[in-house]
Amino acid sequence: MKDLQTALMGTGLVVRGGADGSFGNATKSALISFQSVNAIPQDGVVTEVGARILDLGTPATPATEPNGFAPTPDGYPKKGESSDRVRVFQQHLIDSGIKLVGGADGSFGNATMAAITVFQLTNGLTLTGTITQEVADKLGLADSDTSTAASFKLERFPIQGQCYYGNTWHAPRGNGRLHEGVDVIAAEGNLLYAVVDGTITKQYWDRPGALAGNGLRVAQDNGTYFTYLHMSGFAPGIKIGTKVKAGDVVGFVGNTGSSATAHLHFEIHPSGGAAVNPYPYLKAIDDCGNTTPQYQSSFAPSE
Repeated sequence: MKDLQTALMGTGLVVRGGADGSFGNATKSALISFQSVNAIPQDGVVTEVGARILDLGTPATPATEPNGFAPTPDGYPKKGESSDRVRVFQQHLIDSGIKLVGGADGSFGNATMAAITVFQLTNGLTLTGTITQEVADKLGLADSDTSTAASFKLERFPIQGQCYYGNTWHAPRGNGRLHEGVDVIAAEGNLLYAVVDGTITKQYWDRPGALAGNGLRVAQDNGTYFTYLHMSGFAPGIKIGTKVKAGDVVGFVGNTGSSATAHLHFEIHPSGGAAVNPYPYLKAIDDCGNTTPQYQSSFAPSE
């Protein structure tokens, strides 16, 4: 219980009485507030989705080379892992003719397990629903297969602190949608930074009924792009075609579009394809405690 209370307070919510280990009205009220922000049914009960967002389980972390398929010391990817090497494996399954519900999304869940079972059944392999050496060999996977993976690394955390975020990847949203990114909560007006060197290839503009609000894409030459949504506005000089360096200010935290609170919705699309879970990559360079504005000279606000 203390872990739950500590995690709730870590998001900026107030739990009256602190982490006392007792689940009373104060803890339930804070939990309901957390559920409201993260579009979870507001029942005051810790769900699997809520626990994952609060990082109460074992978080998925990227491999040393997040774009590779190399197995960890514990073996190949397992159910519950979200990473780019899972996406690589899923794409190989799809390329072999196996239907995978949800596509190559980088998240090893029930759909991936079912697809592996079908692959094993089709090819006369031992039925396990897991990635075995037999499966890897049949798919022709090398230990460091990167044939379908984009090489990318975040060079800069995307937002000025104080901020907080959890693993909101694939959290349920309205109309049966699944969340395709991670929400980073911060004060409206906080700076947003380019996470890599790249080019602004798309802008979204807030309008009635728009889910995204104001937003943009920062794309690398290899097609990998990073999406920022719900912005209050863009930094001076930011438009389609603008070249940016990692750390350049591209805009400001907002609450536009379909949004309940000021935050950044952040997505990663390797090679311009399906989104993958940004959480491990954000966690690896977490900078939510850094409140110092870092202006790149060409985008610094005028005096």
